[in-house]
Amino acid sequence: MKSMKLKGKKLINGNSRAEEIYLELRERICLLNYEPGTILREVDLAGEFNVSRTPIRQALQRLQIEKLVETKKAVGSIVTGYSFETLKDAYEVRIQILDAVANTAHRPYNQRDIADMEKLHASAQKLARFRDLQEYWRINNQINEILGRIIDNTVLKSIHNSLYYQTARSWFQYVEKKWAENIDMLESEITEEIKPMKIGDTRGTLMVRRNYILLFLSIVDRDRLLHGTPGGQ
Repeated sequence: MKSMKLKGKKLINGNSRAEEIYLELRERICLLNYEPGTILREVDLAGEFNVSRTPIRQALQRLQIEKLVETKKAVGSIVTGYSFETLKDAYEVRIQILDAVANTAHRPYNQRDIADMEKLHASAQKLARFRDLQEYWRINNQINEILGRIIDNTVLKSIHNSLYYQTARSWFQYVEKKWAENIDMLESEITEEIKPMKIGDTRGTLMVRRNYILLFLSIVDRDRLLHGTPGGQ
């Protein structure tokens, strides 16, 4: 197992320190800056972010709930391993949640939601010319946030977001290897989600999301059979 210490970047004002640190650490894990097996020590992180150990501990506890780290006494918090196989259950629950939300949503997507998705589509188009993993990550996070705006149940929304980040590492590493194919999929998904949004078809929008998750899984299964398991630890 490796211990890693990265230089901290300036945190965004408005959130609590624990929230900001949690978001930063989660991004590092999902972008594989912290690989599985990396040890995150409270004392090192407190020094990096110039805070006490309390907000660090709070951030790590949230990551543990999301199964992105596991804590071992006398060691620290260790970034968990993952594989496509072990995440299949999480993908299946994501699909079930989308079905549930589609059947119970209390409002259609509004003009703000549509405008935000159109901005993301413009950003996604640029990725075909300029490879930018950070931007790809930002776009996908924003899609998840926008589509989740209609979830009124706070517990359901928390599970929806948690499962998204649990599965993020698997598709993110795969995307690196299949960039052009995945950018085409990203553009197509956003386009197809905007269409039902514009006519007030909430269920149709979420079914597009659901179908693209299934498409991704089928493509990965195909490549695993042809070339072995992509990514994963």
